[in-house]
Amino acid sequence: MEFSQLNERQIATILASLRLFQIEVEKYDMVEQFPDHFESGNITPLSVDEIDSLCEEINAGTQKSTVITSTYETRNFNPEDIAYITREFVRQDCGIHGINLVDEDCDVIIDEVKKLAQQGNFQHTGVYWIANYLATEGRIHPNVPY
Repeated sequence: MEFSQLNERQIATILASLRLFQIEVEKYDMVEQFPDHFESGNITPLSVDEIDSLCEEINAGTQKSTVITSTYETRNFNPEDIAYITREFVRQDCGIHGINLVDEDCDVIIDEVKKLAQQGNFQHTGVYWIANYLATEGRIHPNVPY
């Protein structure tokens, strides 16, 4: 299967999986956790930065692809398509970068995702980037420990 043949749900699942893997790669020996995937150490798992780059490449590819059929492109919005974007998901996606969010901030981010999806402009580019935008606009106030 070629990347361009993946639908939005499949891409969203891949991105979410990569973000979860990104959290775990710093805690555990992933070769030990998944020896079959990494051929018992013959293949090195991606680093946190490499996973970031891969997610950005996937996001860029989905934005430019004309092959992917999108329910959003036809403005036929189905809330179930973004049901996976919960407070927990938002916290995990943003938490990878050290950002802590209160419930109200998560809700603002989720509302922005819904708005973008209804307009046909949400293409799973990453909740983290939406949170960055909202923070620069002063609409959310994340706790960033430095």
